[in-house]
Amino acid sequence: MDCRTIRRLLGPGLALALACGCSHFDLLPSKATPQEKAAADAKKAAEARAEAEMNAATKKEDESLKPLRRAATCAAFGNFHAKKAQAVGLPLSEKEQLRNEARACFGQALTLDPNCLTAYHGLGELYQDMERFADAAAVYQEGARRAPQDPSLVFQLGMCQAKVKEWDPALASFRKAAELDPGNSAYTTTLAFTLARVGRYDESFEVFSKSVGTAQAHYNVARVLHHVHDDDLSRRHLQDALEVNPHLEAAREMLAQLDETPAAPSRPLASVEFELLPDATAGQMGSAN
Repeated sequence: MDCRTIRRLLGPGLALALACGCSHFDLLPSKATPQEKAAADAKKAAEARAEAEMNAATKKEDESLKPLRRAATCAAFGNFHAKKAQAVGLPLSEKEQLRNEARACFGQALTLDPNCLTAYHGLGELYQDMERFADAAAVYQEGARRAPQDPSLVFQLGMCQAKVKEWDPALASFRKAAELDPGNSAYTTTLAFTLARVGRYDESFEVFSKSVGTAQAHYNVARVLHHVHDDDLSRRHLQDALEVNPHLEAAREMLAQLDETPAAPSRPLASVEFELLPDATAGQMGSAN
């Protein structure tokens, strides 16, 4: 092979190197040995297998997530129908139809994913809106069993129990919710109000004190006592509140009202409705100390 053919085949760079006397022919690709070719083929096969396994795992994961995504969609539709059913002035027949559709959606969600917390919350709220508190309690109880670390489910269970005056179970539920989420003042405040509601005023005061401070605790207990017409004890708590914080105007105003209003006969605690408990989603009582 002449020099011109070499230059044409190798290109200008290597041809120049050869013209200058360079003998580094190892720069040219050499033919692979059978062992090298076998190693390269094995590497390619291993890479292909790894890629196939990864694709199969991804596909399997996508398939396993499909029911969860469908459950979330069903729960969202359930909440949509339930919210529409709360519209003011809606004909009863339309309200019932929307509620039935909501129940069906929540039921489908829980069939697809028995751990769908959105469905438990939505179905429980729907039953509460319908004043079917026993049914709502059963829903929250199952949800709390499946998600024992979720304080909102056990708190709503307590609300349903309190609505039907099952005080001991309600207190246990509120206490557990407060333990699971000690920073949530709604849970602590509700526990304290419920303790006062059943006549356990000292325990109520203690829980209130940790949550909102001493002065506000006295005032809160005084509210419950006034609600059950125990105005003498209510007055003492108001006086104690003002001793701790003379600037607590709510306590001062309430005390003035008690002094101006003739005392009413006290009411049995069992006859008092569960109406002083704050909603978990409402604004929280702050400390007035």
